[in-house]
Amino acid sequence: MAVLETHIFKAHNNIYIEQPEENYRTREIRTEMVFPDCVNENTGMLVLIPGYGGNIDSHVFRKMREVFAEQYNLITVQCDYFGNKFMDAKQPEEMKLIATMENIVDAEIYYKVEDFETVEEFNDMGIMQAIDIVSSTICAIYEIIRKGYVFNTNKIILFGTSHGAYLAHLANIICPTLYTGLIDVSSYIKPYYMKQARNLTLQAERIKWTNIYRYLIMKDKSYQYNEKLYDLSFLYQSIENRCKIIALQGTEDWMVPAEEKEAWISNLENAQLLMIHPDEVDGVLCKNADHGLGLDFFELFKILMPSLDNIIGQTKLEINFPKELTIGNGDICIKIGYENGLPEIRTITW
Repeated sequence: MAVLETHIFKAHNNIYIEQPEENYRTREIRTEMVFPDCVNENTGMLVLIPGYGGNIDSHVFRKMREVFAEQYNLITVQCDYFGNKFMDAKQPEEMKLIATMENIVDAEIYYKVEDFETVEEFNDMGIMQAIDIVSSTICAIYEIIRKGYVFNTNKIILFGTSHGAYLAHLANIICPTLYTGLIDVSSYIKPYYMKQARNLTLQAERIKWTNIYRYLIMKDKSYQYNEKLYDLSFLYQSIENRCKIIALQGTEDWMVPAEEKEAWISNLENAQLLMIHPDEVDGVLCKNADHGLGLDFFELFKILMPSLDNIIGQTKLEINFPKELTIGNGDICIKIGYENGLPEIRTITW
């Protein structure tokens, strides 16, 4: 029987506001962990990262945490990373109110959503979100050790879709000795909504309602650091990628050009791309060749987990972190230290 636990771990301070020098002093982060019935040296770890429309409390992610823990002998981990709560797809209260009005017939409404974030927390689309994912992974490892468990540290897998997959890559870059597998579903190479408003259409019985989100980072460029430091193709040049990457991409993806993704993955060490064409859509594993592929995650893991088990290799019981890491080159870089056991941002190029 799987064991579900909620932990509140210390998190890296907000880099966008002035903070005390101690990087893990003021913030905390909720992290959900599910342990399989028997944790042993063959047990791995799966870190789940939602993108837009998903969060730590989404039904599908709660189910994935529990099912995958038992089915694949994995300790599943998911954190409520910086700004994730502003990326959901909730029905606005105004829409519910209008839907109750008897004289409304086939209304089509466009609603501009602004000023819903503050500098205290917002969808920064980058380093703060990735730091939360890495630090919660490491804190989860410390919690496993505290419990007296031994597990396979050569089987720590990242899984994300869309922006979640992008963050999985960013987490792998800022801690290149930690993760050994990465499943990427429709990741872009640079965050799409840094320059584009996010249009989210919700359909009710008599209403078609489109929310137009303009995120703080898009509106106020002062919260953006150097644009190259959001670019995975630039950032991966800084590390020797040891993580086994399996990427899935649809040829009809409106957000990520298939040829761009194919060229990037082909130049990335230890990475392979599974390109899905419309005539390969089976309605079971995937429902389309568009962004996200309409994937059934449970069917996907049935297919991928045996492959990952084969390519990840032998069991390992120890873990090592770099003391300091410089990502980027020349004057355009992020410097991260691990001397205190968790990632701490030293400098970043704005």
